[in-house]
Amino acid sequence: MGVKISLMEHIEELRSMVLRIVCCLFLLTLLAYPLSQEMVVWLEDELLGDYAGIVIVTNPFQAVMARIHVSMLFAMIVCFPYISGEAFRFISKGLTSKENRLLAGVILSSTILFCMGVLLSIKVLLPFTLSFLVAYTQPMARPFMVLTDLIDLFVMSSVLTGLIFEWPLIAYLLARLGLVDAGVLARGRRHAVISCLMISAVITDPTFITQLILAVPMLLLYEIGIIAARLA
Repeated sequence: MGVKISLMEHIEELRSMVLRIVCCLFLLTLLAYPLSQEMVVWLEDELLGDYAGIVIVTNPFQAVMARIHVSMLFAMIVCFPYISGEAFRFISKGLTSKENRLLAGVILSSTILFCMGVLLSIKVLLPFTLSFLVAYTQPMARPFMVLTDLIDLFVMSSVLTGLIFEWPLIAYLLARLGLVDAGVLARGRRHAVISCLMISAVITDPTFITQLILAVPMLLLYEIGIIAARLA
């Protein structure tokens, strides 16, 4: 077992950990801000491609806020391994060596899965959805998109798809805890299909093609979750 510490020592260490994480995020945000303009331009090119020229700001403060948001997002991504390490160090003191190995695997797996979801959002989901909507709008009107709306959409979509990609790990942990088994998940495929289509309809635009772009990977993840539950 890990070393036992008093409640006050536990609280003090938690406070110190949170303070270190906040300082790390703040410092990285400051360091990233001078490069945030290039980051915003890169995001516009990645998400809109040839349509990047439709991005506008309705007041000068929106450009500043967009750069701050992108800097903070960059800081969170870069700082994520450090945050995971701090959390692991804090939690591991009360766990056995076997539980520590499991926790380390969970942290590494969750990081990889989340990054895969974000990558899908940046490279496939958002570019296809936005280009389709712009092309659909052009015959009727000249489309514009406010910069802060684009950044907010990127953050929301990336976080949601990143969390969705955590499903195989969640299924593995639930099965390991004895809360579900692979048989239950396999029998729930029909409900999973409906749920995936509903979730993709909420996240993406109303067109069926863009919904399938997200729904198909979600269904594949569900099947991987069943396999993971069998291995638990």
